[in-house]
Amino acid sequence: WLKDAAQQRDLLAMFAPRWDALGVANSGFIWLKSNRRTKIFIQTLENLLPIKNISDQQLWNALIRHYRFRQIGFRVLPLPQFQLLYDHTLRRWDQVGSHAIVVHGVSHRKTYRLAKAKLWFFDETCDAYDKDLVPCNGDFFAPSCK
Repeated sequence: WLKDAAQQRDLLAMFAPRWDALGVANSGFIWLKSNRRTKIFIQTLENLLPIKNISDQQLWNALIRHYRFRQIGFRVLPLPQFQLLYDHTLRRWDQVGSHAIVVHGVSHRKTYRLAKAKLWFFDETCDAYDKDLVPCNGDFFAPSCK
């Protein structure tokens, strides 16, 4: 799917569940085609980074919508393959692993959302596992961890 969509677009991004002026591109996962349009786009983004707020996502969306970049072909990636682990958009937590290519934990509570979707694999089976690095002592559903 990505190969077909990429032939017709310059920029592909995950969906951001926003319906306000901030835009629908989530900066958690972005694919860019290497061409003159995207080179100028990224150079502009880099020049504007010092003025961004806490989120670079607002800056990405402002540039995507700016009239000087209207020649950039943009599309949101399909939700089944590019899942957002977000309480308000994901209703079938049990089916994430069977469909998703990329998952992105939105906002805070990332470990809680990964555990809820059964996609937390930093455990004893992982070579890099260190018990001291596990958030919430592994109890991701504790009130203090949510």
